Amino acid sequence: MKSETKTKIFIVTIIMIVCILFCSILFLFQKNPKPLEKEPLSLSTTPVNEYSTFFAIVNDVNQYFRYIKEQNKDAVYSLLFESFILENDITTTNIFSKIKLENEDQIVQAQNIYYQEINGNYLYLVEGNLLVNSFEENTVINENFQIFILMDYENSTYAIYPIEENEEIKSPLTENKISILNNDYNRMLTTGVISKDYICNLYYADYLEKISTNRAESYEVLTDKFQKDYSLNEYQNYLNRNINKISSEIKECTVSEEEEKRIYRIIDTNENEFTLIENSIMNYQVEFSLNTN
Repeated sequence: MKSETKTKIFIVTIIMIVCILFCSILFLFQKNPKPLEKEPLSLSTTPVNEYSTFFAIVNDVNQYFRYIKEQNKDAVYSLLFESFILENDITTTNIFSKIKLENEDQIVQAQNIYYQEINGNYLYLVEGNLLVNSFEENTVINENFQIFILMDYENSTYAIYPIEENEEIKSPLTENKISILNNDYNRMLTTGVISKDYICNLYYADYLEKISTNRAESYEVLTDKFQKDYSLNEYQNYLNRNINKISSEIKECTVSEEEEKRIYRIIDTNENEFTLIENSIMNYQVEFSLNTN
């Protein structure tokens, strides 16, 4: 065989080997592709309209705050949702450099709680105010607080997924399931039966506090009809003339349902009448008739 022919055969053989190696490598990469980062599930939410659930979730958040205040690192770590821990490289050693309170005495006053069902379990989004209680009044330190609570009803457990202020709200889930293993700190809290008298007192006290501390805010919760009848200035003047006739004590409270809304009718001990129309829990509108005799 001529030298030139041998050289051609050698070159062809080398090319074939290179092609086989390239195809093998390409096949391996196609067979085992690099895993793609999972996108968060879409977030669709419905307002919570059940009192026991609403206030139990508020209790869960405030319990989480208490553990932070007490610097109970095991409790706080045990309550955080697993993906939050992984995303933020949290350990029991560094946890309080990453998880902090705005005020050690803060509590949440939920304005809205929304839910999304995840195969029989629930993702809740809590929105509201952070308050600091004092003897005379509550001080709002954050009007735009938000946090996720995840409930695993099969295990009767819950977990916390904090949301940074001004952070874009995304579902903390990348899979259509919630699984939270039981530990010493994450058993669901309950509230027991929430009576109509409790809600009457809650709403009435909230409205009276608005009247005392922020008349403009109290005006905002009046019904559209009342706002047409009274300008803000007229409303403030009317209250200034009659504020001493409003009692903080409730004489009578009744509840009815109209057009799928709960209507609370309150009569105080001075025979003033207040009607509070509940749009959703902790979101109400007010009409009133004062006894000016």
